[in-house]
Amino acid sequence: NYFQTLGTRTVLGRPILPADDVLPSGSAVVVIGHGLWQREFGADPGVIGSSILLAGRSYTVIGVAPEGFVGTWGMPVDVWIPVSAAEGLRFAGEDWATNTHSSWMTVVGRLKPGVTPAVAGQQLLSAIQVYKQEAFGQPDTTSKAAVLPGFLPYKAEKLSAERRVALLLGGVSLLVLLIACGNVA
Repeated sequence: NYFQTLGTRTVLGRPILPADDVLPSGSAVVVIGHGLWQREFGADPGVIGSSILLAGRSYTVIGVAPEGFVGTWGMPVDVWIPVSAAEGLRFAGEDWATNTHSSWMTVVGRLKPGVTPAVAGQQLLSAIQVYKQEAFGQPDTTSKAAVLPGFLPYKAEKLSAERRVALLLGGVSLLVLLIACGNVA
């Protein structure tokens, strides 16, 4: 429910739905970014149903994100695919979809009324630990969860180039700080 959680609708087609993100290999579907749609498909409204090739696997285009939508990245994105359909895609030399020791995933959600970030973080960590115990048959001692309140997605057209650079540098600084804290812990 990524697009729905962020309060965004596709301009063509539909977003990725929970039914698309099922194990073991998910639906080979993709929502493409508005920029990619314009550059590679000439803003053709008939793009829905066409195929694109990612890492040797064919994905069907099911939707086009709105212009300026950058999601949780803070910069333009060309494709969104279901996590379960990402097998074989590589990031930093690893198959990140199946590597259980990576820390690549960020989960975005909305808190129910009355639920504090601390309680939500405990519930999230508990759910991760139960899943890993059931899936891998051993206790999870490495996962961490933090709930950060107040996140709102940015749209690229509202950010100047200077603000985007500042946002990127701030994000990189935060990442370095988190890695340092993790190493100390």
